[in-house]
Amino acid sequence: VGDKYHNNGEAKTYVICRPEKKEEMKVANVLKDSLSKSKGYGYVIYNDVEDLITSSLYLSEERFFENNYEKHIGFSINLKDNYPITYTINVFQANKTKELHNDIAIEVLKAIFDNESQKAISEFNKRLEAAIKGEEVKEEWITINGKPVRFGATGYDCFMISVWKYKPEVQ
Repeated sequence: VGDKYHNNGEAKTYVICRPEKKEEMKVANVLKDSLSKSKGYGYVIYNDVEDLITSSLYLSEERFFENNYEKHIGFSINLKDNYPITYTINVFQANKTKELHNDIAIEVLKAIFDNESQKAISEFNKRLEAAIKGEEVKEEWITINGKPVRFGATGYDCFMISVWKYKPEVQ
């Protein structure tokens, strides 16, 4: 994965090679390669301090530089062995996500959930539509392709999905 990491206004290119994280690297490459499917603007960065690959998607590059808090959807891939969550998808603006970035979300879900990706896509779309309608996205745990997945609301028009290594005992 070769991507930009913005640090004090400077961009560096990182090539991340983690053979022990084969699935995570596959998902990161799908995420990077899918950016061109956005009808807006997005980037992928690697945070070497946190060992985290993240991506954020916006209306346009200009809007990102004007106000980078207008994020529509964000993805993160945690490469730490001792962290219980591997993948997180945060939808901040459901309408804009569906309109501009849905193809990327679908590609990432396919990469994460492989042969049960249609179930993941269906669950994602169900919550996306609920958020668009202003309905509360209730917290729920389900298992997709053997992976514990937590869906939850984070605010109006917002929800999150986290894919865990194991389902925690206390929820």
